[in-house]
Amino acid sequence: LRQNGDFVMSPYSMPVAGLQRELPICKVTDDLYIGAFICFGDAELTEACRRELLKLLERQDYDAMLDMSQNLPRQLQTLLQHLNARNNLQSEEAYKLSKELPDLGFPLYPAMKSDSHYRDLSEYYLLLRNLQKLGRYSEFVLRLNPFLTELLYTLLMQTEFAGYLKKSNGRIDVATDVLNSKQPELMKRLQAEAQRTLLDYKNFSIFLGISMLLVTDTLSDAHQNFLRACNALNTAQRNTAAHQLHAVLEEDIKHDCFFGIKHYGSAEIVQKLGELLAQAYPDVCDKSLFRIYDRCNDYIKAHLQLGTANV
Repeated sequence: LRQNGDFVMSPYSMPVAGLQRELPICKVTDDLYIGAFICFGDAELTEACRRELLKLLERQDYDAMLDMSQNLPRQLQTLLQHLNARNNLQSEEAYKLSKELPDLGFPLYPAMKSDSHYRDLSEYYLLLRNLQKLGRYSEFVLRLNPFLTELLYTLLMQTEFAGYLKKSNGRIDVATDVLNSKQPELMKRLQAEAQRTLLDYKNFSIFLGISMLLVTDTLSDAHQNFLRACNALNTAQRNTAAHQLHAVLEEDIKHDCFFGIKHYGSAEIVQKLGELLAQAYPDVCDKSLFRIYDRCNDYIKAHLQLGTANV
């Protein structure tokens, strides 16, 4: 285009936060021109960007927020880095960053007392909550297995089975032969629950751990039935999710996680796991931990003056 005899480049049209904007082309050098993005005074665009930021927080997409965090206050940058590391199970980095955030008004690791195993297990639980919230169901099913294994082990260490479990190098062994010799009646009840002979079972598994817990009378009927449903889900979906080109859907989880006539969706699975985690650590677990991402997101919204929106 020519304007007053001079050559003028056409504006560059591009979508921004769901809106179409015409960016004026500005000369930087003889060989370089850029489209100038100007947000000041554009109320419609400012509101659209606010909605998009809220969506990122709702999805807990801290990676994306970090990409545009260079102009944020230092404390918000550090909080986003902490949440991103924590959501990716980079525990040491997340904990180190938390030491730089003493003035949030709430603890990032609420607990009634310190316990390293609880902290690891609770962080894994928070990851499961986030995967469920994001609808990443294949990963949710795969990561459910190691979490449930550790949770079952912790619960069983508070029962008469504690002396027959040994953890070494990340593996849990079960002395079923010793159990059979020293407590034959308990072994008989266990095999009746499992509906199979267990003398050759030496490696701990979700199936064996659930069977052991079910004969201890330490769980409510609701939690017993839930664990039976988790075993059904693990049997039906874990190998499928790990070894086949198959995306696990919410309806798959609800179809396969059942006992009797009761089916459990992913949200109820997360709720029940939180209840069992609290039971496993009655003197440590502070349930405010379960909302820590929500509290951090509320803090970010308040300090960015994002408010709320239908996202």
